[in-house]
Amino acid sequence: MNTAIANYPALETVRASQWKTNAVGIFDRRGEKRIGLSLKMYIRRTINNIAYFRPVQTIDVSWNGAKIICDVPLEKGAELVFSGLDGRFSAVAQVRSVVARKEGDWAIGLEFIKKTGKWVVIK
Repeated sequence: MNTAIANYPALETVRASQWKTNAVGIFDRRGEKRIGLSLKMYIRRTINNIAYFRPVQTIDVSWNGAKIICDVPLEKGAELVFSGLDGRFSAVAQVRSVVARKEGDWAIGLEFIKKTGKWVVIK
């Protein structure tokens, strides 16, 4: 199975057990296997109006989280609604890491607290 899914309309679900390695890095401390996957998703703070969403891009995904690129920094511990996939998935997520990128945006690690719908990773 091709785990590098580039064609969003033909999005497949990826089984975590099929991945070969864990990403390791100074800022990547997630114990779960992950895959590099770029998806357009949306975030909003749980306290914001439900009509407000900020577009973000995923860098990688795992069963219980994702790393995203965002144009604004978020504080560690912030609670967000993370959604997308044409309304097929949403999660309440907590910000676990925030790292400034040389491009001027931010890499933000999210941990899913409660998932609803079908995520791109299955166990």
